[in-house]
Amino acid sequence: MTREQRIFKLAVSHVKAVAALPEATYKIYGGLCHRVPVMILTCGLQQTLAFIDAKSIGTDDRANAYRAIRSHLTVILQQSQMGIVINEGQVLSEVVAILPTEKYAMATRLLRPALVFYKRFAVSILKVDDSISADEGGKD
Repeated sequence: MTREQRIFKLAVSHVKAVAALPEATYKIYGGLCHRVPVMILTCGLQQTLAFIDAKSIGTDDRANAYRAIRSHLTVILQQSQMGIVINEGQVLSEVVAILPTEKYAMATRLLRPALVFYKRFAVSILKVDDSISADEGGKD
């Protein structure tokens, strides 16, 4: 399988798993699928991941959605053949922060296009389009 085929398969399984969560959670997750690629482009990978890490604290629907997207980004990076290892309990943004420059750039080039699959499946599986805010029902 090509890298894109592997990511496609991951995206389908991840988004289908999120579809089983409460509606408020999966709507926020769907909004994140639309918003995170833009955040990576405008703010950079490190700041985006730090934002996601910060928002994933708590037990509400919003925190659950942020934890889900963080988990999915972690899986993509770990299965990427770049040799990135993220152990249980490590903070994703901190792991990415210490990557050598070339791996950091590769991670950025991997995640942005990968998230296009998540965005498309958020529309087709979750029925969440880009008009829904990532934080619908809550403030940043």
